[in-house]
Amino acid sequence: WFKCHHTFVICLHAEHELASASTYLTTYSFVDTLSAGLSYNKNDVVLEFFRDADCTNKVCTWRESDGKFRVTYNALANGDNVMTIEMTDAGLSELNTSRSVYTGVHMVNSGYSDCTLRITYAATVRADDLLVYGDSGNDNAVVMTWKRSNTSYYDTLVDDCHLYSYGVDLTKHFSDGKGDFSKVEFVLHNDTDDYFVQANKQSDGLYYVSGHTDSEAEATHFIPSASGKLEIKGMEDDSYTMTEVRTDNGYTLLKDNIQIVISQSESDTLCSIYGTDVLGLLQNDPRYANVDP
Repeated sequence: WFKCHHTFVICLHAEHELASASTYLTTYSFVDTLSAGLSYNKNDVVLEFFRDADCTNKVCTWRESDGKFRVTYNALANGDNVMTIEMTDAGLSELNTSRSVYTGVHMVNSGYSDCTLRITYAATVRADDLLVYGDSGNDNAVVMTWKRSNTSYYDTLVDDCHLYSYGVDLTKHFSDGKGDFSKVEFVLHNDTDDYFVQANKQSDGLYYVSGHTDSEAEATHFIPSASGKLEIKGMEDDSYTMTEVRTDNGYTLLKDNIQIVISQSESDTLCSIYGTDVLGLLQNDPRYANVDP
């Protein structure tokens, strides 16, 4: 699983209350798309509003149960998963008219204008061959669409990022070639973020990362196959320590832990689909003509 964040700045300017009403937001929505190797956990979307771009000075937090936005999900024919977040009338009203940020009669800004909106949700890395491993990455794109009361067109803003997932392929050897690999167990620690890796073993014999824990007692014990092979997929690009914690009778544990370092550098071509506007205004862009406002 992983946590995803997207941030946007809300623009809503007006010199006084009448002008503000003429430029109120009447549509404010997000269409978020995960590539086929990723899936939404669902029912966990959180919207947070901040006064600053660094998201340190919070104004408020919205959850799905608050009724200020609705979330729907659907799957595309190519296997991609789509989540749509739409502001309800109650949410639009607060965006446009809240006095939590600006006060006074002659306001230059109104509602949550110039505030930063951070959208957070959790998703799961799928344990199958749809997930892309290595430096190509798994795409996560979001299109924000908004419309004002004084316009007849919709504006869109595009943000695009990639989730990178990696794996390790190790082979255990016994000095005399006679040991029982089913008696061997390893635990895997992420040294970068200080947690132990949890994973599920699938029918293909491979382990797929499913979560993490601070407790070594709750860490997954990785057992090699009958040939000594051990494959773990779904790892982050971090530094790890693999420790042998159990072995066959008559043999000693590895004297030194196994150090694993996974690193990557992003290529500029990964986001070439959007050209120069990887994060930019795409008013009525034909590439998103079919995006539901």
